[in-house]
Parts: sequence; C-alpha cells; structure tokens
Amino acid sequence: AFEVFYQDISWVSPDTDPPGFGEELKEVIAKDYLRAWAARNRAFFSNQSEWLRDFHTENAYHKLSGLIAENHSTEVHLEQVNLSHRLQAIYLSADKTLAIIRDLEAVWHRRVLKDDVVIFSESGSKVYEFVLLLEDGIWRIRNMRELPGGTDFLSREVAFQNSQQDIDAEDPADMMAWGETLKAVKGINYYPAHAPWAHFSESYDPKVSDSDLERMQSMGINTIRIFFPYEASGGAEVSMEFLNRLRDFLDRAQARDLQVILTLFDFYGDYSLYDWPATRAHLKTLVGAFKDHPALLAWDIKNEPDLDFVNRGKRVVLEWLEMVRYHLRQWDGEHPVTVGWSAPESSSILSEDLDFISFH
Repeated sequence: AFEVFYQDISWVSPDTDPPGFGEELKEVIAKDYLRAWAARNRAFFSNQSEWLRDFHTENAYHKLSGLIAENHSTEVHLEQVNLSHRLQAIYLSADKTLAIIRDLEAVWHRRVLKDDVVIFSESGSKVYEFVLLLEDGIWRIRNMRELPGGTDFLSREVAFQNSQQDIDAEDPADMMAWGETLKAVKGINYYPAHAPWAHFSESYDPKVSDSDLERMQSMGINTIRIFFPYEASGGAEVSMEFLNRLRDFLDRAQARDLQVILTLFDFYGDYSLYDWPATRAHLKTLVGAFKDHPALLAWDIKNEPDLDFVNRGKRVVLEWLEMVRYHLRQWDGEHPVTVGWSAPESSSILSEDLDFISFH
C-alpha cells in the first residue's frame, strides 16, 4: 500500500537487543511490520478481512475477522493511517522464527465512520507489543497487545498547549521583539514576472532574482512571501535540485536584508488520510533544510485552503492542517506558523493554534 513508503521508522539503541537481533533482521521485520499495519488499516476501512491474510497468522486473522464482521453488521468503518514508529527488539528465539518487538510510539490518525459519515476522529500515539512468527518467508503478526503510555495529541486544546511550550519558556523581551518585527513588516507576494507559479522553480534564474530583490529593497520592502509547489518539487521525495534553488534564493534575499515567509503545499488538494505520510515526509524535508536559515521569518502552511472546503470537505481539510501544524511545530519550535486564508470570514478558524492570523 502506498502509505507504507513514507512512514518514519526507527529502532531504539541496540545496547539491549537480544542475541541475533542484528540490523539486517531489523530491516526485514520493519518492512513486514509496516505492511501488516497497512493491511490491517485497509481491512478495517473496507470491512474485508482478506487484506489481513498475508501478514497475520491464522489465529490472529480469525480474531481480527470477528471484529471486522461486527463492524460490517453495524455499518461502521474505521479509517486509520500510521505516520511513524519507534521499535524496540525484545526477544528472538534460538531458531530465529519467533520474535517479540515493542512499538514505543506508534503515531496515527483515525476516523470512525457510520453510514459513510465521520462521527469521531482522533490523533495520538500508542504503545504496543507484538509477537511475530516467521512463516513462508514473511514475519506475520501472531499476537498484539496495547501497553500503557500512549498519548492523544491532536485535539485542538492539547495541540495548542504543546505548541505553546517553547514559546512560553522564552524571555518576554524576545516575545516583544517578535511583536515589533511583525509591526515592521512591509511586504508582497512574489513570483518572477516571466516565471510565475510552478515555473518559478522550473525556470529559476539567479540574475532575475537579484534584479527583483534589489528593486524590492529600493522600494522599502523588507519581507516577501513565496510559494513552495508540492508536486513540482517532487512531492514526498523533494528533489535536491529544487532545494538548492530555494536555498540560493533565500541566500540572495538574506544578502539584501529581506525576510521570507515560506508558503508550503502550493497546488496541493488531496488531503486524503492515506496521503498523510507522503505530505508529512515532504514537510519534514523542507523544515529540516530551512528552519535554520536566517532569511526565514515564518511558515505559511498553505495558501487559501478554505477554497477547498466545498469540494474536499471542511473537516477533512482542517484535520490535515492540524496534522501539518503539529509536526511543523515539533520540528521547528522557533518560527511562527500561520495559514493564508482566502477570506476574512475564515480568519477565526484554528486561530487559537496559530501564531498570527493571515487572510487575503
């Protein structure tokens, strides 16, 4: 399944690994483990047990099939996607056919639907222990149990508290300085005249950028807002060529004392749950590449997502925005975050979760 490929997966320190639980075995187990989760999620969403067969033993298959049959009878569907896992090796049998692992932080988002209407949704992490059995060359889940220690973190109230932790700890003088910075912003949206929208990357010309930036500086502009196209940059696998071009532009802006608001996910409109791992991977690459760049002033999660409420569904769009905001704040606790709403009527949406309000 597509969502397998862009999940984060890591193992804790190998110091406590049981004998024989080497890196090669971990790689094989992790691959089958992710596939098992994908099969389980698809089975519960479709209420079709056959998805489970390849990655669960017969006993586990029958247990889960019973739950799926019950959901089917009540017309309930469970839609879930996993975003990351932190694994720990616990046990390996002498013949290397039975293993026990713990997932110390299985991060997920799920929706419960009845009669095709979402009645509940939540995000968080859980702790699991799995017994795996090697059958026909596949590490199948034989048994699983949930352990204490999970967290629910993407309700608005909890997410807002988490996002404020770093800010509240800062010196009040720093916060006042940031407020003064906002008051001093004089800026525009920017594309080169000859290469608007996605063509900004495809036809990037440093000489044109230099000329435009110099002209902006002479006009008294000190801030520019630019846009990062999702598909044109490579989607989940952002191209190095694109990153280098954007870094070059930021360097040139910095040389002229221009600040940059970087708008993410331009031209993106999917929002489907199974696309979340891909968009999260895209975000992680960008934040890792530019969060320390001195020209960066702020992140704008997306340009005018309220225009997608009618076609994509308001709830679906807002859950995706909350997911992106949460992870963005996890990876960069320094720069402010906003959403560029299309209409002033949308400006109160997520306002308690954002650092400043922006509407067009």
